[in-house]
Amino acid sequence: MTHGPINKVFCSGHYCDNMALQATSLSSNDIDYSKGRWTGWFSEEGSSEIKCPANTFVVQAQCSGSYCDNLCLYCVPFTSNGNYAFTSNVVPKVSSWFSEEGSGSGSCGSRWAVVGMRCGGHYCDNIQLHCRKWGNR
Repeated sequence: MTHGPINKVFCSGHYCDNMALQATSLSSNDIDYSKGRWTGWFSEEGSSEIKCPANTFVVQAQCSGSYCDNLCLYCVPFTSNGNYAFTSNVVPKVSSWFSEEGSGSGSCGSRWAVVGMRCGGHYCDNIQLHCRKWGNR
């Protein structure tokens, strides 16, 4: 498991079925893993989008099914007494679509956290990231 907010997702292989997550490394004292929760599953076959609960961010993803097309996300909050928090005066954003057929990666940017995902195409191989800005308290 990473120790910080995911800010970039890489994919390769058939239908984007090999994924790697890039995170900003933070102290485990800044992340409250005890309040972490898995989202429900999502896929292009049903609900094609999932978001973390309010004020949480993605630190892990899990997949199953053909070409890893069923996904769920593990979401955690910053600690209430830690060094970081979400920035309330910046509007959340959505990344461009990406797939193994193109760039093979999608990014929220520096000091932005993945807080959800949307997928489409065959076997969920086109992906978009929901992003939220964070920074020092």
